[in-house]
Amino acid sequence: MKNLLSHSKTFLGLRKKITASVREHDYEFAALFLIKNINVQLDNDLEETLQILNTLENLTKKSRVILETNCSVKERILWENILDALQDNLNQISQQLNYLNTSISSKSKVHSSLFWQHNQCIINRIKTDYENLGKIAFQILPQVEKMYWRSAIAQVQEEMLTAVLSRISICKQQYDFTTQYTPHKKTSTIMQNMLRNIPINFTLDEAQKYVSDNMKIETKPKNINWASFFNFPLKSSQKSSSENMIANQ
Repeated sequence: MKNLLSHSKTFLGLRKKITASVREHDYEFAALFLIKNINVQLDNDLEETLQILNTLENLTKKSRVILETNCSVKERILWENILDALQDNLNQISQQLNYLNTSISSKSKVHSSLFWQHNQCIINRIKTDYENLGKIAFQILPQVEKMYWRSAIAQVQEEMLTAVLSRISICKQQYDFTTQYTPHKKTSTIMQNMLRNIPINFTLDEAQKYVSDNMKIETKPKNINWASFFNFPLKSSQKSSSENMIANQ
C-alpha cells in the first residue's frame, strides 16, 4: 500500500511539473515530453495490474478445488455459479485493460467515459462475488478448512483486489491526463523519433537540450564537393589517351 501511495504521489508530481515547466519551455514540447513519461508509466502499471489479475484468477481456481474437495454435490449449487461469474468478471477486466493498452500503442480512440463506467460496473460485480463467496465458504466448509480459507484465500483476495483497484484508479488518471493534454496536431517524424529516444530519467531541461542538440545535427547542411559533382559527367564523357589510340587504330 505504501508503494501505491508513493506511486500516486509520483504521478501527481508529474502533473505539477507540466504547469511549472511550460513557463520556461515550449508548451508543445513540455507536454509531449511529460506525456511520453506518463505513457511509459501507464504501460508499466497496466502490465502490473494484469499480473495481479492473473494471480486472482489462479486464486479463484484454487478456491474451486477447495470447495469441490470439501463440499457435497448438493452444496455445489451454492458456490459454483458465483465462482463462474467471478472468473468471467476477472477475465473481462483483463480484456478491458489489454484493450486499453493496445489502443494506446496504436493511438486508437477510446470512449473514455463509457469505458470507465463499464469498468466500474465489473469491479462492483467482483466485489459482490467475493463477498458472497466468503459467506458461503464460511457457512459450508469444515472448521479446519475455514481457517485455511481465511489465511490462504480471503486475506490474499482482499490484498490483491485492493492493489488492483488502486492501480486501476491511477491508470484512469494517467490515461485521462494524457488524453486531455496530447496536442491535436501531428508531431513531426524527427520530433517523434527524438522523443522516443530521450532517456526516461531525463529532466525537462536535459530533454530540451538533447532535442536541441540533435535538431542541429539533423538540420546541419551536408558538405558536398560540388566541383567533383559537376566534373563527374565531364570526366566520364572524356576518352582516355589509350581509348583514343584504340579508336584511331
